[in-house]
Amino acid sequence: MFVVFRRILRKLTLFTVVVYLLTISPNISINTVQASTYGNGSAGDVTITNTRNISTFSNKNFRNLTIDGGTLVVDQVATIYVQQNLVIKNGGKITSSNGADGYNYYDNYYKIFRSMSPTNGTDIIIYAQNININSNGHITTGKGGKGHPYYSGSYGRWSGGSGANSGNLTLFFDSLDINNSQINTGPGGEHGDGVMTDCNSGSGGSSGQINLNGINIRVTNNGLIQTGNGFKGNDAYVYYNSVAAGNGGNSGTVNISNSNYVLIDSTSSIKTGVPGNPGRITAHNYSGSNRAGTGGNAGIPGTINFTNCGTIDIHGSIQPYNGVDATYDSYYYNYSYPVGKKGGTGGSVNITGPNTILNVYGSGRILSGNGGKGGSVRSLSLGGSGPSSGLSGGEGGDGGNITLSIKDLNLYSGAVIKTGDGNIGGDGGTSGNSSTVSYRGGAGGKGGTLTLSVNNSLSKPANEYNLVTGKGGDGGKYAHGSYSGEDNVFYNYGGGHGGKGGNFVLNLPSTITVLSIKLAEIGAGGKGANIDYDGGAPSSTGYYRRTYSPGTGGSPGDLIINASSDLTLNGSQIYRINNSGMGNVFDFNSKYGTNIKSKNGSCGNVTLNIQGSLVIASNEAIFMGDMIHNGYAATNNSKLTINASNVRFDSSRPIKWSNAGGGTLELNTVLNNLIYGHNQFNTFFKDSGQSIGKYIYKFTHNSVQGIFKDIPQDHFQVSQDVSFNLEETLYNKILFLFANVKRYKSEDNGTNWQEIITVPMTKDWTWNAPATVKGNSRLKIGIIPYGYSSPEIQEIWINGKQLNTFWTPTQTNPPVIVSNTFAILDTDVGAPVVTLDVNKGETLTTNKILNLNIFAVDNVTPAHILKYSVSHNDGKGVENIPYSQISNYQYDLGKYYTNNQPPSGFYKITVKVIDENFNTGVASKTIYYLRPEDVPATPQPANTVSGNNPNGFALREKSGAEIVGQIKDNKLIYNANKNTLELDLTANTNPYYQVRIGESDFGRIYNKTDVRKLNLPPGEGYHLVGIRSLTADKAPGEETEFYVIVDNTPPVVDISVNNKASIITGDSVQLTIKAKDNIYSQDELVYSYDKSTWQPIPANGTITRSLAATGLVTITVYVKDPSGNIGEAIIKIWKK
Repeated sequence: MFVVFRRILRKLTLFTVVVYLLTISPNISINTVQASTYGNGSAGDVTITNTRNISTFSNKNFRNLTIDGGTLVVDQVATIYVQQNLVIKNGGKITSSNGADGYNYYDNYYKIFRSMSPTNGTDIIIYAQNININSNGHITTGKGGKGHPYYSGSYGRWSGGSGANSGNLTLFFDSLDINNSQINTGPGGEHGDGVMTDCNSGSGGSSGQINLNGINIRVTNNGLIQTGNGFKGNDAYVYYNSVAAGNGGNSGTVNISNSNYVLIDSTSSIKTGVPGNPGRITAHNYSGSNRAGTGGNAGIPGTINFTNCGTIDIHGSIQPYNGVDATYDSYYYNYSYPVGKKGGTGGSVNITGPNTILNVYGSGRILSGNGGKGGSVRSLSLGGSGPSSGLSGGEGGDGGNITLSIKDLNLYSGAVIKTGDGNIGGDGGTSGNSSTVSYRGGAGGKGGTLTLSVNNSLSKPANEYNLVTGKGGDGGKYAHGSYSGEDNVFYNYGGGHGGKGGNFVLNLPSTITVLSIKLAEIGAGGKGANIDYDGGAPSSTGYYRRTYSPGTGGSPGDLIINASSDLTLNGSQIYRINNSGMGNVFDFNSKYGTNIKSKNGSCGNVTLNIQGSLVIASNEAIFMGDMIHNGYAATNNSKLTINASNVRFDSSRPIKWSNAGGGTLELNTVLNNLIYGHNQFNTFFKDSGQSIGKYIYKFTHNSVQGIFKDIPQDHFQVSQDVSFNLEETLYNKILFLFANVKRYKSEDNGTNWQEIITVPMTKDWTWNAPATVKGNSRLKIGIIPYGYSSPEIQEIWINGKQLNTFWTPTQTNPPVIVSNTFAILDTDVGAPVVTLDVNKGETLTTNKILNLNIFAVDNVTPAHILKYSVSHNDGKGVENIPYSQISNYQYDLGKYYTNNQPPSGFYKITVKVIDENFNTGVASKTIYYLRPEDVPATPQPANTVSGNNPNGFALREKSGAEIVGQIKDNKLIYNANKNTLELDLTANTNPYYQVRIGESDFGRIYNKTDVRKLNLPPGEGYHLVGIRSLTADKAPGEETEFYVIVDNTPPVVDISVNNKASIITGDSVQLTIKAKDNIYSQDELVYSYDKSTWQPIPANGTITRSLAATGLVTITVYVKDPSGNIGEAIIKIWKK
C-alpha cells in the first residue's frame, strides 16, 4: 500500500492514483486504516545491540524491533514496518545516511567542467503500531551533502555550490511515547566555497521535516521533538563584478496530524531548529569601476503545525525558533541605493481542527519566535570615481504568528500564549551622496499576529492576560545622507521608525455571546531611534543646511473581533492595547539652543464586526493605551470601526480611546436602531476636552416602521387624502446629522422627485392623490438629507449610496430615505387573470397530495389583497389559500374521501381568485390519480458475471464458483460481489508464489497448492492485486497485476417520453433512457424490457417501445451493468 511515488505513476491508472492519494491523506485519521498498515511481521522479532544497516535486512517487515544501545542505520531508501512494538532504549538510535557531497568532473567532449549537486540526507519512514523511545533513545536523519564550487563563466570563475537538505522523518503509529529521549532531523548541508572572487556564493542547506501521524503521542521526562538547523550562506567577495552572498538554509517544520491525544509534560517541548545566517559581503580594493554586493537572505525558521487533532494537553512548551539577524548590503555601482536586508521572521505555530480541544496548563507555553535584527549598511569605499554609500538600514524581522482555529480553548492560571516580538531595524549608512533619497535607520519589525477562532467554548482565568501579542521592534540607528546643490550643501540625518505591535484577531461562534474576563493584551509599538551625531546646527537656510529627523514611535497592534451573533462586553479591560512606541529627540539645546523631537506612535485600530447587536455594559471594556507619554506628542491616526445592526452602551466610558484627540470613528448600523446623537459618541470614547477627529456613518434602513407612521396599507384610491407622519425622535436625529433635510414625493416610482412644501415646516404632511396618477403608477414619500451639520463628519452613506456634502434637488435618483411604495388605484375594469400549475405539469400521479402553483394579476387590486380558493371536481373540497402559500400550496385529496383514500381516476382542480370589487378569475387543470396499490410490483435485480478467463490462476467465490476475467483498456479486470475471494494457482507452472494487495510489498510465500484468501479493502470500486511466481529456489519470477471490481450497486435509471406526452394514440412510443452507475459509463450498460433479452443503450438514449393494449399502460425498463447489477425505472402512460 505504501510505495515510492514513481512506482505508483508507472503501474497505476489515474483512477487508482486518486484512490491511493485519498488513502494516505493526512485528513483521514490513522485509526481508519486496516490492520495491515504496520505489516505482517514476517521478519519476526529482531533486537539490535550493535550497529546494523537496514540494507542488510532483505525483509524490512518486523513483528517486533528493539534497539537496545545499538544503532540501526537507514542507508538506503526504504520503509520500515513493525507490526507490533518498536522500542529504542538505553542510548539506542535509528539514524540515516548523510547526503553525498557535490563534486566536479571534466567533460572531455565539450572541454568544460561540469558539477554534480550534493544529495539530500536519507529519509526515515516508519510504520509501527507502537513506538516507545526511552532512556536517551534517538531517531535522527542524516545531514545534507556539502555543495561544491561550479564553473560560472569566463575568467576561470567558480561559484560556490549550495548545500543539500537533511532527510525527513515520517512516523505512522497507533501510539508514540518519547520518554527522556528525542527525535530530530539532521542539519542542512554546508555550502561550497567559490574558488575566486566575483562569484555568487552558495546557500546553506535546509533541515528536513518531522511528520507525525498517529492516534496517541506522549512526550515526557525531558522529551524533545526538534528539527535540525539550517546551514549559513556563504560570504561573497567583490572584485571586478557585482555579486550576491548565499542565503541561509531553513530549519525544518514539525507537522502533527490526526492524533486523538497529544501530551507534552512540563519538562518537555517541541521546537524547530536554528535557521541559517545569511552570507555577508566583503570587498577587495581595485582601482577601477565601483561594484555592488548584495547580502544573502536570512534562513526561515520552521513552523509547528497541529492539524485535525483531538485533545492536546500542553504542560511544557511549543516554540519555533527566532528569526536570525540580516546581514550587510554594500553599494558600489552607478548611484543606485539599496537598503539593508530585512531581518528574519520568527517561526510560527498553527493549531487547527474543528474537533480540537486545546488545554494549556499553568506551566504551558505556546510561543512563536521573535524577529531577527534588520541588516545594517556598510560603506566599503574602493578606488576609482564612484561615490561612497549612505544607505537605509533594513527593517527588523517580524515576530512569528500564532493561529488557533479549534473547537475549545481552556487556559489555566499561569498559561501563556504569546506571539514573537519584532526586532530592531538595521543601522543606516553614513557619508551618502544623493539628491533624491532620504536615508534612515531601518524600521523596527512588527510583532506577530495572534488569531484565535473557537467554534464552541473559551475558558480562562478571569484576571490574567494569558493571550499576548508581541511588541514592535525599535528603529535602527540613524543614517546620514548628503548632496550638493547649485548653491547649497544639504545634510540629512534620519533615525529608524519604531515597529508596530502584534495584532489580535478573535473569531467568536454563536455559542459565545458574553465576555466578562480579561482576555488579551496587545503588544506595544517600538521606539523611534535617536540621532547621536553632531553634524552641526540644524538649519534650513544658508550654504550648509542640516535636517535631523529622529524616528517616530510605532503604533501598538490592532484588535479585530468577528462575532457570528450578538456580543456583550461586561468587564473592565477585557482587551488591553498597550502604549504606542515612544519617539525620540535630537537635543542640542545647550550647544545650539534647539532640540528636535519626533512623535510617539498612534494608538492601535479597533474593529468590531458583530453580526447581531453589540452591547458594552462596563467602563473601559476595551482599553487603548496612551499615545501622549514620556514628554512626546502624538498624532492619532487610529480608527475605531463598529459594524453591528444595533449598538447599545450601558456605561459612561465603554471604550477608552487613548489619551489623545483625533482618530476616525466609522459606524455601520441600522438607522432605525440608532439611539444616540452625533455628539454622544465623543463622550463615550474620549476624555474631557478631547474630540474625535473624523466621523464616517454608514447607515442602512431595512424597515420604514419608526420613520414613517400613519401610512395607508400599500395602496389607496384616486383623490383620497393620505397622511404621512414622521416619527419625531428619529426625524430630529436626522436633522442633527445633516444641515438640511427636505421632504420629497415621487410619482414615478422614485425616478424624479418634487419637494413637499408646507408652511410652516412640520413633520406631518397630507397629500391628495391626483386623478391623473393611477393604474400602475407608484408613489414614494422620502426625506432627502444633504449638507453635513458638523465639519468633522467626513462621509455619510445610506443603503450603500454615499451622500454628497450638498445635493441639488434637480438630480434624479438621489440617496433618499424613503417610505414603502404605494399603488394609486385606478377604476376596476375586470376580473383577475389566473394561471394554475399542478405538480409542475404532470398529468398522472400516485401521490394524493398535489402541489399547486398559482399566479394572479389584477388591473387594480394588488396580488396580496386578492382572495384565493381551490376545489376539485366542480366544487368539492373548497379551501381558502393564504397569499404567502400560492406558489407552493399542498392540496390533499385524501381529506375528502373515506379512510383518506381517493379512488383512481381523473380529478379537475379549480382555483378561483376574487378582487376587491368581487370580480372572479378562474383557472383549472385535470390530473389522473393512480392509487399506489394499482401500480405493478417492482421486479428484484439478479446477479450475473461476464468475461473471458486467462491462464495460470483462477479467482473463485467462497462457494468455489470461478469468477471470469476480461481485458479492458489493456488491464485484466474481474467483477465480484464480495470483498473476500479465493485465489487458486494450481494451474501455474511455478511451485511457489507471493501475493500483494494495493501497492504493499510482497509478503508471505505460498505453495501453489495453497488456496489464498484475498481480503480486499472495504468498499466498492477498483482494487489492485499483484501475483509474483517463484521458482523452486524461490527466486522471483513473472509478476502479474490485475484489478478486482467489487460492485453491488445497481444503476440509477430514469426514463421519459420524448415529447413529454402522457396520452398516446399510436402503437408505439419513443422513450429516452438516462442511466448512471457508480463504476461504469452509460455506453457500457445494457437495457431490457423483460430481463432476458439485453441490448446496448443507444448513444442518444432513445429507444422505441411497442404498445398493444389500450388504457393505462405501465412500461418497465431494466438496465444492467457489467457486474450484473440491475436497476429499473417505471413510467405510466395512457393509450387511446
